[in-house]
Amino acid sequence: MSLKLRQETVDRLKPIFASCFEKITVTGDCIASLDDAFGIIYDAEELLPKTGPRRDDILKYIGGRSLLKFTSWFADNLLRGRTYDRDAQRKPLLEVVGSDSAETLATKALEAYQSLPWDYWASVVLPKPLADFFTQLGEVTEVGDGIRVICDPDEIERTVPVDLVFTGVGGLFGLFNPPKPSAVLQVRARGLLVENAKTEALEDLISLVKAFFGLSIALGLFRVEQRSEIFPAQREIYFLLCENEGVAGGRQKFTERDSSGISRIVPNEKSRRYEYIAPELKAVFSDVAENQKLLRACEWLFNAHIGDDSMLQFVQATVVLEVVLGDKDTSEEIGLGALLANRCAYMIGKTATERAKILRDFKALYAVRSRIVHSGKHRLTDEEEIKLFQMLWIGRRVIQAEVDLIVRDRGSEVTRRIAEVLSGDA
Repeated sequence: MSLKLRQETVDRLKPIFASCFEKITVTGDCIASLDDAFGIIYDAEELLPKTGPRRDDILKYIGGRSLLKFTSWFADNLLRGRTYDRDAQRKPLLEVVGSDSAETLATKALEAYQSLPWDYWASVVLPKPLADFFTQLGEVTEVGDGIRVICDPDEIERTVPVDLVFTGVGGLFGLFNPPKPSAVLQVRARGLLVENAKTEALEDLISLVKAFFGLSIALGLFRVEQRSEIFPAQREIYFLLCENEGVAGGRQKFTERDSSGISRIVPNEKSRRYEYIAPELKAVFSDVAENQKLLRACEWLFNAHIGDDSMLQFVQATVVLEVVLGDKDTSEEIGLGALLANRCAYMIGKTATERAKILRDFKALYAVRSRIVHSGKHRLTDEEEIKLFQMLWIGRRVIQAEVDLIVRDRGSEVTRRIAEVLSGDA
């Protein structure tokens, strides 16, 4: 359902948008500046719905200050394809685009805004070890609904704005041009993605990408190499409208930490064969909304594995358990540490002896977390560094156990549906 606004709201917004476009300026012949229009468009937010499904959709797909983010995107899109000219004088946007009046642009902008949310293919170029791994599996590897890895050059050309992938990179000091991507992780995104602002759709997209890597680490498919990079690759998300309705693609950078982390992910040589892990990935990613809590835990696991601050990693590793196993009401009664210890023991312990050991060890592990959070502990001892690896192992095992339950439930549902069909009740 689109963000169709009431006609009364559109009529009130139209002159405000027109005034905004009159004040937007352009520098370098291709860079829009909203400095003089900021106050106008910021105040216009008050005219948008305050409650109800339209408000919920605006927050879900764009986030706060939606008109400001959208107007910035719209102005940038009007200037697509223009070349930067450092000698160009600062000019009004209307003078640069020339063909349309402020009123016409306002009408077009409001029509585009109301047509949201849009569907995109968002792509992350995989590092070479992962690209080689997936290339052996085939041209397209379907991970789940709306998430896949593509190695087919034609499909990459069709769904990735390849012209943007290496723009401005140019290799080492611009001396050579890197090859086109051989494999990309691709996610179907819905909402508004823009180059110069963070939207809710973008934040959800980044979280899902990190959750994919985190889940793959938990299932033993990938591992993170413990190495430093002198010149770490700056990784980005590239996005393109699925229908490519005359709108150019864009890109957003990962943080330096996430970029470095993704670059250090490699296939796990000790992993089970992919065909055994694929159903587990598909079971989780076939219902992202239903498995949202688990995917959040996977994102935290990714963060814990790629970090270089052991204390922060320790806290992130405990958050994995708190997300999957935590229960506010129960934890208030018996304490969060005791709750997590018991649930971990019975979730991943296979024998009474294993459960007793987990219960015993977890108390010491969680005590480290408490000293960091509550006492301001500023570094880990060698013994506590070892406990960090124990906590990461427990996090992976808990996620594995949760995935096993999802796969089992999914299998039971399929069996039930088959039985209904055979009995004629479907």
